[in-house]
This record gives sequence, C-alpha cells and structure tokens, in this order.
Amino acid sequence: LLQWARGQTSSIEMTPVLFNLHGLVKGVFMLLLTNANDKQVLLQNLVPINTGLFADPNMINTVIRNLVNNAIKYTPEKGIIKVSAVKENNKLVIRISDNGVGMDAETCSKLFRIDKHISTPGTKGEAGTGLGLIICKDFIEKHDGSISVESEPGKGTHFIIRMNPAEDITLDESATAQVNNVKAELCSDQDEIVQTKEENKISTENESYSEDLPLLLVVDD
Repeated sequence: LLQWARGQTSSIEMTPVLFNLHGLVKGVFMLLLTNANDKQVLLQNLVPINTGLFADPNMINTVIRNLVNNAIKYTPEKGIIKVSAVKENNKLVIRISDNGVGMDAETCSKLFRIDKHISTPGTKGEAGTGLGLIICKDFIEKHDGSISVESEPGKGTHFIIRMNPAEDITLDESATAQVNNVKAELCSDQDEIVQTKEENKISTENESYSEDLPLLLVVDD
C-alpha cells in the first residue's frame, strides 16, 4: 500500500534488474505456504527454471504475491493453484490459475476499477481490502505490460500478465531440473522452521519469558 501510495504521487522509483522469475515465484510460495496448507491447497510453480525477467523485482513480487494470495482465498480445500510463464507473440505471458469459485462477467469487469470497491470473503471467510488488484494493475502498467482476467463461476479464475520478455537466465551446473510440487520441495524448509521455533521456545523459556506479559509492536517505515 505504501509503494502504491507513492506511485500515485510519482514519488516511487522503479529499479528494473534482470532476475529469475522461477525463483521469485518460489519465494512467494514459501511466504504463503502456511495459508495454502491451512486449506490443503497445492501450489505448483510451472515457470521454467531459467526464465529471466527485466523488471522491478519488488513490484513484480507484490503482484505475484497478491494474485496467489487471492487464488488461495477463493480456492476451496484440496484445490490447486498454478503459476506458469511462456513466451507468446514476443511477450512473456505469466498465468496465475486456480480451480476455485470463479466470478461472473460483471464482477470481472469491475476488478481493476478504483471507483468500484469489491471485497468478497474467501471460501473460509478470509477478508481483503479490495485494493490488491488495483495495485497489481498499476505496477504492471508501469512496466508497459498488461493484466487481464478470465473466469467463470464454479470453474476457477485465470489472471494473465503480459510483459516484455528478457533473455533466459544462464544457470550454473549445480542447477537441478524444475520441481513443480512446491510442497515436496519445501519439506526441508518446513523442518528448519519447526526446528527454529523449538530453539526460540527454549531460548525464551531460559529467559523466563511469560506469554501473559504485554506485547509492544514497533513499526517503522
């Protein structure tokens, strides 16, 4: 929201660099894995492992994260969400697809309009601000790209991003073949997270920490 607010006053600067889109999507999946696991939703990273994109990685991360988070929100339990990327007609076409509840044509026509506030609860009552898709549209258009949606009630939703392509990333010899099932890919990461939580628990217990004490949250921009 802060990025977008700065963008409305032209005070935000884009910093495009060449980065690996597959790796960015993997990072987004890691951030949202808990949300997906809560609904037993499968996340699949179908972006070719050497796909390069010349863009502002922070903006693209915000866009992908918003779209995947929305897909989780509107996908029922044991659903599936796929992120893919292919080159078509001199464009890099990124698709975020789900088999969730879908939308009718009227709802789709209002998604990217700031004068139409749309915030529909998710399949488990998840809330939202209704601004996420507007931010996505703004960030993609700053890259001379476009974003559109295809959806049908009961048949899922597909968000399609079209951007200028970049050269494929050159991978070193240690790079392995693409892994599509992010849950299997992140098993070791989950073990580390659990281990870290246990270590933190031991640490705080040694310091006689009490959960009954008041908490102070400091937020600095």
